[in-house]
Amino acid sequence: MSHRRENTVTLLIDVFTINLAYLAYYYFRVRSGWIPYSIEPELLLPLAFVCLYWLLWFGIFGLYRSWYEQSRIDEILNIVKVTMLGSLVLFFLIFLDDTSSESMSHFRLLILGYWIVLMVLVITGRIVRRFVQRRLLLAGVGLRNTIIVGWSDKAFELCDMVLKYPALGYKVIGFVRVEAKSTVAHHNKKNHYKDVPVLGSLKDLTEVIKKHSISEVLIGLDPSERKQLTDILRKCDSVDVGMKIMPDLYDIVSGQARISSLYGLPLMDVRPQLMKPWEEIAKRALDVLLSLIVLVAGLPIWVLVSCLR
Repeated sequence: MSHRRENTVTLLIDVFTINLAYLAYYYFRVRSGWIPYSIEPELLLPLAFVCLYWLLWFGIFGLYRSWYEQSRIDEILNIVKVTMLGSLVLFFLIFLDDTSSESMSHFRLLILGYWIVLMVLVITGRIVRRFVQRRLLLAGVGLRNTIIVGWSDKAFELCDMVLKYPALGYKVIGFVRVEAKSTVAHHNKKNHYKDVPVLGSLKDLTEVIKKHSISEVLIGLDPSERKQLTDILRKCDSVDVGMKIMPDLYDIVSGQARISSLYGLPLMDVRPQLMKPWEEIAKRALDVLLSLIVLVAGLPIWVLVSCLR
């Protein structure tokens, strides 16, 4: 499943769970009779506002990253933190606009209950999504075309793990040799490993990626092949692919990788998104603000210089 389609599915699930949580909140606040109202508050407009608010909030805090990039526990913990912070912000927004006669204690309980319901529903939706996607992957639906760069014991170990666990979402199309002469002597004359063919050598890497519509590149290199890593990264710069390497190469890309685990086999994400979405937004806003300050502060000088000319 492509990242765009995956995000669309996640977005639709979130819309459903967010609206369901708000309907529960609205019922207990308005329809249950717990808090008396002379005029019943509107439902649809606040519902749309709250839904849009949460979708933007989730996007800002990175809850629409690919589920392949984070474990189930990490995703759940992120949802707990993001919904808690978002509920606090929403509490103050609603409180400032609230004109009902409800007591503050009741209002706090309602917000607390809303946060718990929202958190449980969103987490449940994400877990159901993961379950369905894994079932589809096991059935061979939505697998990502993958190549393994390397032709050594490391690469074969990586291939064994991917073939053993199809729920990882990788469909191994083939290998790309790093060197014409492999470091594994008994595989030198072979052009396939467990029916997975060799598609070419390192000089053909970019063409292989484009030809086979590759979305993931897994790198398994022996220590003697480490010098080739820079060339591999350079060749992948021009194409939109995810890249993961075996952990013993961490010292080469120190500070540029994030460790993940594939059923006990640790891999490192190369060129990860080091900044969270909200950090990128804050950085962009700060850049724009500083640019405006420089322009405004320097305007009199530029006008004076132009007049002197």
